[in-house]
Amino acid sequence: MARRKDFVAAIDGLTLDDGVAAPLDEVWLTAERAHIRGCPNVTLQRFKRFESDERIASAPAWQRYLSAHRRCFAHLQMGQYGLVSRSLAEAEAALAKSPELQFYRADLDVLHAYLFELQGDFHRAYARIALAHESATSDQNWHRAITTASDAGRIALILQEPTKARDWYAIAETLAERHGSLSTRLAVQERLAALWKTIGRQADAARLYASVIAGCSDGSSPATLEAALTGRADLSFAEGDFASAEADYRSALAICESHDMRRHAIYPLKDLARLCLARDGDGDSDEARELFSRAVDIVFALEPSQPLHFMQLAEDILREPRFLGASLSSRTKDDLVATLSMVRELSRIQPYQQAARRHANAAAIRRLISLLQAIRSPTIRLASCVVRPLAQTVVSSSDAKVRRITSAQLEVLTYLLALPLHSASLLELEHDLNLRSPEATQKRVDRLRDAIGDDLQVATRGAICYYTVRTGLPDLRAKS
Repeated sequence: MARRKDFVAAIDGLTLDDGVAAPLDEVWLTAERAHIRGCPNVTLQRFKRFESDERIASAPAWQRYLSAHRRCFAHLQMGQYGLVSRSLAEAEAALAKSPELQFYRADLDVLHAYLFELQGDFHRAYARIALAHESATSDQNWHRAITTASDAGRIALILQEPTKARDWYAIAETLAERHGSLSTRLAVQERLAALWKTIGRQADAARLYASVIAGCSDGSSPATLEAALTGRADLSFAEGDFASAEADYRSALAICESHDMRRHAIYPLKDLARLCLARDGDGDSDEARELFSRAVDIVFALEPSQPLHFMQLAEDILREPRFLGASLSSRTKDDLVATLSMVRELSRIQPYQQAARRHANAAAIRRLISLLQAIRSPTIRLASCVVRPLAQTVVSSSDAKVRRITSAQLEVLTYLLALPLHSASLLELEHDLNLRSPEATQKRVDRLRDAIGDDLQVATRGAICYYTVRTGLPDLRAKS
C-alpha cells in the first residue's frame, strides 16, 4: 500500500509531454494518470490515443494489457456495458501472449464479475469472483486474493446466503492479517460489520463499526470511514435513534464533501432524506425534498453520466414519491416503470445483435434521463408557455389555456432542450430517440408542436428540416 501511494504521488507530480510528438511512454503515463485520478472519459480518450499511435508495436506487453484493462474499467464506470467485452477480449489476448503477465489473470475475472453484477446477474458474478479468488491465491497475488474474498462475501449476502458470506469474510480476514495493510484489514472489517447488520447481529455490527471508525481516524481510508459511519447510522435509524443516525449520516456526508467523493455523497444525502421522512417533524418534509434534490443534482452533474445512478433514482422515486413533494401521475409512473425495466433488460449482454442492443440501450437510458429530468423540474419555461411535466400540462401565456402534453412529447422536448442550440434534425431525433421510422418521428414532432405551439419552430437548411425550441420566458403567472 505504501508503494502504491508513493507511485500515485510520483505520477501525479510529473510534468508530461502532451504534444503530438510526445514519447510513447509519456502518452501511456498521461492515460494512466487519468485512470488514477478517476476520470473515465479522459482515460478512454488518452488510452485510445495510445492504441492508435503508429509506434504501438514497440510498446511492451504490460502496457498493452493495462491499456485494455483500464479501458474496461472506464467503460464499466460510464455504464457502457456493451463496450466492456471488446476491451476484455483485448486484455485476455494480451495475457495469452505473455506468460509473465499471468499474475494479473484474476483482475480480468474480477471485471467479468463486476459486469455480471451491474447487470443484476448475481449468480454468475459470484461464480466469476470465486474463480478470480482461486487464481489470485494460486498466483500469490495477495491483495487481489483479499479483495476477491471480500467481494465474494458481499455478493453471497446479496444472494441471501449469509453462511457463505461469513466463510468468505473469514478467508478475507485471515489473508488480510497475514498479507494486508491496515487499510485493507479495516475495509474487510467494515464488510463483516455489514454482514452482522444484515443478519440481525446488531451488537456485533456496532462493535465492529466502532472499531473501524476508530481505526480510520487518521484520515487514510476515507471511503472505508464513510461506509462505516453510514452502516452505524443505519443501525441507529433502525432502532429509532434519529439523533445518532443523523449525526453519523452527516459525518459521512462531510467526509464525501471534504475528499471530493461526489458519487459517494449521493447515498448519505438520500439516507438523510429517508430519515427526515421517517421522523416527520416540523420542516422535515421540506428538508427531505431539499436533501433528495441535492442528490439528484449530483447525479445529473456527474461527468460522464452514470446510468446506474439514474436507475437508482428511478427506483427511489417509485418507492417513495414524497421525496418529490408531489405525487406522480399514473401515466408518468407507468412510463417510469416501463422505461426502467427496458434499461435493465437491454443492459444485459447477449451474444446476438450487440450493436443494435447497444443503440437501443443508449436510447432507453436517454429516455429514462428525460423522464427523470421532467420529474425533477416542476416547470419548463419556454418563450410563450410553461410546461409542467408532472401534471403533463402546457399553460399558454396569452390566454392561460391549458393543453395536454404526453410523456412521448416530453421526451422530444427535453432532448431538444439538452442540446446546445436546442435544435436537431428529424433524422437526429429518429436516431437518438430510437424511433421506428421517419413517419413516426414526424408524427411525434407534430404532436409536440400542437402542445407548445410556436415555441417549436421549423427551419429548412438545404433539404433538411431542423426543429428548434424557443426559450427565454422570464416569468408566467397562469392558472393550472
